[in-house]
Amino acid sequence: MAESESLKNHLLIAMPSLRDPNFSGTVVYIVGHDEQGARGFVVNRRTALRLSDVLERSKIPLEDPSRLEDFVYVGGPVSPERGAVLHEPAGKYMLSENVADGVTLTLSRDVLGDLGRGKGPGKRIFLLGYAGWLPGQLEAEIATGSWLTVPATPGLLFDVPPEDRFDRALSLLGISRAQLEAAEWQAGHA
Repeated sequence: MAESESLKNHLLIAMPSLRDPNFSGTVVYIVGHDEQGARGFVVNRRTALRLSDVLERSKIPLEDPSRLEDFVYVGGPVSPERGAVLHEPAGKYMLSENVADGVTLTLSRDVLGDLGRGKGPGKRIFLLGYAGWLPGQLEAEIATGSWLTVPATPGLLFDVPPEDRFDRALSLLGISRAQLEAAEWQAGHA
């Protein structure tokens, strides 16, 4: 796959017709897209769990639990027991990958140790599970109208509240949720 065809560092915006409960109403940040398929994380579906809860359950010491009141996100249906952190570049961690300028993905626990000590990335999203597609699967879903795509920005990931990420991603395409739903309704009744 040519790099220009890759959706890495893009957002997928679920169309209203996408009824899969894992993805209905979601925004997915793509961290990898190549000949082996695509991988990403849902970035707008919070749980009631807090990052401080995760560290406590993982027996990672916490210096200041109030600093880790971020919500944990459902990253996707694959391996929901595995955690990952999308964050601004900060520190050196064992299993980290720079996804794009301003966005790093870390899969190792050492980032959690830093957070427990009051260090580590200030802007972050902790996720459980991920979304994955086989080669050609995501392209087919886009072709059948399940997803819209837009280039991602660190600001949209880290600075926009999760409940606003769907609408903000749509605004990058110059459309609103109401316009999207109306257009899809009209297409379904043409």
